[in-house]
Amino acid sequence: MKISRNMNLSQLAEHMGNVATENDARRMRDLLVASGHESLDDVSDDVWMQMLNEAAAPTTAQQVQSGCATAADAMERADVDATVRAAIANSVRTTLIVLLRDAPGLRDTLSAHCDDNAESDGVAEYWGTDDDGDEWRIHVRLA
Repeated sequence: MKISRNMNLSQLAEHMGNVATENDARRMRDLLVASGHESLDDVSDDVWMQMLNEAAAPTTAQQVQSGCATAADAMERADVDATVRAAIANSVRTTLIVLLRDAPGLRDTLSAHCDDNAESDGVAEYWGTDDDGDEWRIHVRLA
């Protein structure tokens, strides 16, 4: 797929995984365009994973600082859910363990999605299967 500002966001979301939203795809498109790659085939798996995690985890610092605590909290929960959905899709797509930094609500959201979890040596580990039966693993580095 050619990378451009005119990319089909539905196709990009599908390429990102079955839980990616059009908003996730829009953020991913912006990252891809900024990266200078001409085609998705040119993006290495490592770079793809980093971009996928970044696309699914936009910052809400501006909303929190604006004093709109209720709206900011709702936005933060949506961002955490989007991060988890994108990380699961990324793990399924690459068959690798996705490593995330801990954030408020992240472990609770992962617990709601996982089949099981464990904590060891400063890392919370989550695993499960998606709706298609594909296995995924996510690790969260604890602060």
